[in-house]
Amino acid sequence: MVRTYASGPVLKRAVLTCALVLLLAPAAADAAMLGVGKVRVARSVGDRLPLLLALRLPTEMLGRPVEARVRVAVPGAKPRTYRLRGRASGGPPRVPERRRRFGFVLAADLGKRLSRLVRARARPRAAVLAIARLDVDGDGVPEQVRRGRRGFHRVGAAGKRLCESVPQLRARPGERVAVRLPRCGTEVRWK
Repeated sequence: MVRTYASGPVLKRAVLTCALVLLLAPAAADAAMLGVGKVRVARSVGDRLPLLLALRLPTEMLGRPVEARVRVAVPGAKPRTYRLRGRASGGPPRVPERRRRFGFVLAADLGKRLSRLVRARARPRAAVLAIARLDVDGDGVPEQVRRGRRGFHRVGAAGKRLCESVPQLRARPGERVAVRLPRCGTEVRWK
């Protein structure tokens, strides 16, 4: 009787899959879906108003791509869909990581026409579909997909404490990266 054992890439993939299942099993019961907050309109210096969308993500999504589609309907204009993307960041890594979830805020600019209508007291409504994918081994096939949705709701003004999150950036050594300042619900004096 001859026994054969998996080796090389097959063994590596099996070990990664087992580790992923063991690592994520407690968190999967806690956070089956993404937490999707209400869409808010922030203050703007220019002629386009930014939309802010707050998400609550499980910690295994730190550094992973997050995408949200926001459909905005303003009276007097055709409904428009915005695609918001970012690489989720939850601040500096903590050892040991005790958080189960972290907050992340995505932003997109309304067009000039919709911004004018909102400034003229139009009452916009928005619906959201958010998706986060976890691809552990980098093969392009996500091992876990988290979804969250929120039906049409009235879009209000962003509060004082709501600001866009700075996404996680990837740069080569010595490469310069420029990041615009986050858009916030109120005026911020950056130092």
